[in-house]
Amino acid sequence: MSNDYEFATDKSGLSERNLELLQLAVDTDHGTPLFKIRHFVGDAQITSYAKYKQILLELRAREEIIEQTLVTIEKNKATIELAREQIEEATSPARKKLAELDFISNTNDLMKTERRLSMAYTERENFLKVLDEMYETGQAYLADGTDMREAIGNTALDDQLEAEHWTYRLAKQAALDIMAYGHIGTGNMEAISMLNSEQAKDTLQLAIAYSHGVKGALGQLEAEVLEAMDSGRIDSTMKIEEQITPRKKELEQ
Repeated sequence: MSNDYEFATDKSGLSERNLELLQLAVDTDHGTPLFKIRHFVGDAQITSYAKYKQILLELRAREEIIEQTLVTIEKNKATIELAREQIEEATSPARKKLAELDFISNTNDLMKTERRLSMAYTERENFLKVLDEMYETGQAYLADGTDMREAIGNTALDDQLEAEHWTYRLAKQAALDIMAYGHIGTGNMEAISMLNSEQAKDTLQLAIAYSHGVKGALGQLEAEVLEAMDSGRIDSTMKIEEQITPRKKELEQ
């Protein structure tokens, strides 16, 4: 019956390539890619423990989405069957037409929901991959070999690791302020002042050390790039995507 009640959008003005691209847009999984999860969700957390907890949080969210989506799919199926019954039992053309439209709408909803389910499963798999990588590389263990799973729910250990995370996080934010503005911004300075004196001192020391380390590395890289530009080994362009670093240029030759 689904073939009898199906609306297709007007594609009369589209080329063959346009049709293929449209279908690609519909079929493509637009979920969060593994690279983004690995570097801009996980690695954004500064410490391994914070990364571990963030990935767990994201993993739980995807599991809850999958659970709810499965329920929604069953509701879609039931609504489709109800519309099918209403079509067969309709006593007037108008009632039949409305039932047909309900059938079409819910059939389309089912397809969209199934696509979202597939995307959620892929994202769940990617978050699990990142956790597996943490175990394979040793990031999922504390310095004494303790599995980070044991820290979850251990209040004393969690507090200790949370304090460590904020020391490094605020230090990095303060260091970025120093590099960008020459001083620590009001917001980060206020946050650091909320720590106890010893932790605040450690945070400021880390910020100063990190900022000077990055400045030194940037200075060295700048010298290498300028030398490569002067020698003609790389071209100067205003488009970042067309830039080729000296190392990449050498590898291509």
